[in-house]
Amino acid sequence: NLFAKKNKYADWSKEELVKRVEGLEKRKRYGFVWDEERTKEKFEADAEGKLPVLKEVKSKDIKTDPDKPTHILIEGDNYHALSVLSYTHERKVDVIFIDPPYNTGSGDFIFNDKIVDIEDGYRHSKWLAFMKKRLQLARGLLKPTGAIFITIDDNEAAHLKVLCEEIFHPENFIAQICWQKKFSPQNDATYFSDMHDFILVYAKKAKAKKSDIGGFDLMGLERTDAMNDRYSNPDKDPRGEWTSGDFSVKTYSAEYDYPIKTPSGRVVNPPSGYSRRTSKKRFQEMVDDNRISFGKDGNNVPRIKRFLSEIKEGITPTTWWTHKEVGHNQEAKQELKEILPDVEEVFDTPKPIRLLKRILELSTTPELPAVVLDFFAGSGSTAQAVLELNESDGGKRQCVLVTNNENKIATDICYPRIERVIRGYEYEGSLQSLLFERKLTLNQLKTGNEIYEEYQKVREENKDHFDQLKGEFKDNTISLWGIKKNVSTKPGVGGNLKYFKTSFVPSEPTDKNKELLTKEAVEMLCLRENTFDLVSENETIKIFCNKDHYTGIIFDQLSIPKFKKAASKFDKPVSVYIFSLGDDDFADEFADMKKVKVCSIPEAILRVYRRIFQ
Repeated sequence: NLFAKKNKYADWSKEELVKRVEGLEKRKRYGFVWDEERTKEKFEADAEGKLPVLKEVKSKDIKTDPDKPTHILIEGDNYHALSVLSYTHERKVDVIFIDPPYNTGSGDFIFNDKIVDIEDGYRHSKWLAFMKKRLQLARGLLKPTGAIFITIDDNEAAHLKVLCEEIFHPENFIAQICWQKKFSPQNDATYFSDMHDFILVYAKKAKAKKSDIGGFDLMGLERTDAMNDRYSNPDKDPRGEWTSGDFSVKTYSAEYDYPIKTPSGRVVNPPSGYSRRTSKKRFQEMVDDNRISFGKDGNNVPRIKRFLSEIKEGITPTTWWTHKEVGHNQEAKQELKEILPDVEEVFDTPKPIRLLKRILELSTTPELPAVVLDFFAGSGSTAQAVLELNESDGGKRQCVLVTNNENKIATDICYPRIERVIRGYEYEGSLQSLLFERKLTLNQLKTGNEIYEEYQKVREENKDHFDQLKGEFKDNTISLWGIKKNVSTKPGVGGNLKYFKTSFVPSEPTDKNKELLTKEAVEMLCLRENTFDLVSENETIKIFCNKDHYTGIIFDQLSIPKFKKAASKFDKPVSVYIFSLGDDDFADEFADMKKVKVCSIPEAILRVYRRIFQ
């Protein structure tokens, strides 16, 4: 065992030394290098000699609206699940959002069934090894137009960026967003009050410029009423409301440095060091087209008229996201508590629904179907955001979630949350009434006892009329609120869900194991084709469908004619998977049928697994 010998090179054989040198030479010249022997994960040994598959938990099936997408929840180690998705969803995912463990050293990151604490000398190496395996698989799932959004804090932000540069490549870096995760500072902080997290964004293929064809498109944010209120139409321009912009720019050009005579006769020049935004000829064309404003009296410096009707529908997002725009951690905790009031607080940094909706609005559109993947699903916030956004804008986004079941997070938190959002739920709300309010000044402090007695009197008079009385002192104002609790019903948004668990079959390539893999891969094939409605089945044929096409699985080649007879009545395209011990091409068998795709299994699955588990 080379690792056991550590650095006692004098005891090594020639073959061992050569292997060590060759290994060192293969290491990359830039990026992170860590001791991979010390950072092997337990699941690698546990799954040795096995291949992952999916088994449906039918008792957790949810189906409320056949016209809405079927969302997917997979319970199991996310590396195994990503391996399965590498077959079912290769280059099919539009956007990935993940909120991985931050590796704070305070118990949030578990590696090989042990908490990685702050004293662990291999703390960062373990986290990087853990993340690298999963991000490499995740990249293969993205469409060429896809992108990944990763939340992280200062503990691993720098390391994660270097790792992402290696996996996604520097030219595909989009942004490092700073999200204000807290609404109030921590006054007991040793140095600075930590108020933010980062969101790293990488594209599968970034565009060099907006006009490039292909690659990731970032959607604009919806304009607010406040933004539109800045526009008006004082000159009754037929093009509608407009606002004005500076006609000078700080980038100096002698050619664009020219005087302009206003309608009132005043001659104006650009400020010192500035020049005009356009050439003199283009300026005159804009004047003739009434695109230059000189103010009400024609005496102001020229400004460009920008029409509301001509600007793009969305606004360009910035990399600073405030809690007022997209929520904060406390809001996220309250959202989970509303749906699952009995759940104990198990997340230090949950993500608010508004934050996730912002990411979805920037990376997807309601007009096109989209696959959204979260393989650190946790409490299921991403699913709630997808479901609610689909409901509000009519979108067809499909969510694929992956989570383990540590502390029963999959079965007792993630699944119930999704179910309640789909079906609706009762929650305890509250009505607040202001009973007493007094703003305190220096003069009023002289009568502080009288104010306090009045406050206490109101409190005593109302103690039997409310479920709770809450006193508050804020902004030099003393207030008393009466709170009445009430039970409200939140209607469900509708939708469908399939629940799967990872399982395993032997990997030894025997005929028996190939046959077993094919039988156990039915759920994988349905997931690949997104066809979950069973049409018919017998010992040798299974047929599934959705509203767009059919999926046929043939376990015995002798049943091909029987399947063809059934498929001849189908009015939609058909994908056919046929069991073969080799990699037979069955296309000729279906040459007389239109809109039929044929694939030999399990070899198609094994090819993907060989690449992953080599």
